[in-house]
Amino acid sequence: MWPYIVTFIAVAVFPLALAGYGGHLATLALPENSKARRKALVIVWGLAIIGVVLFGVSQILSYRADKGRDGRDESFKHDVLRKLQDIINEPNAAKRREGASALQASIASSPPIESPIDGLTKLGWLATVDATHGAQFTFQQSSKPLPDMHKSARVQKV
Repeated sequence: MWPYIVTFIAVAVFPLALAGYGGHLATLALPENSKARRKALVIVWGLAIIGVVLFGVSQILSYRADKGRDGRDESFKHDVLRKLQDIINEPNAAKRREGASALQASIASSPPIESPIDGLTKLGWLATVDATHGAQFTFQQSSKPLPDMHKSARVQKV
């Protein structure tokens, strides 16, 4: 939890303070007690607060997603270790081999981890790489067909 709090402070709170203070100082150039000055202050501080709240929500969602993934990883690890212990404790060699084969098959059939390129391809982005321009990402226009979603994304060399 601490890395999320530190990130929140570093990325949201300090920039809020700097930008808000700068905006507040900028409003001092407006006439004292004017509607324009009050409106500018409300806009500056309102946008700053909205930005901090939105980033806070983003951090909370990231934390929850990470905790869920960590829980699934731990569950998988404990399940595999339990199955390995059962295989080790099996006195019959043929059943040990059968159990090891079944465990290997279950691990191999687990869903693969999606790469960032796979995720971008599913959203309609195309990654191209060439020696002159490096990596480029372009969105596929509706007139162009999207890449085949059943194949894993591959970086195309131009």
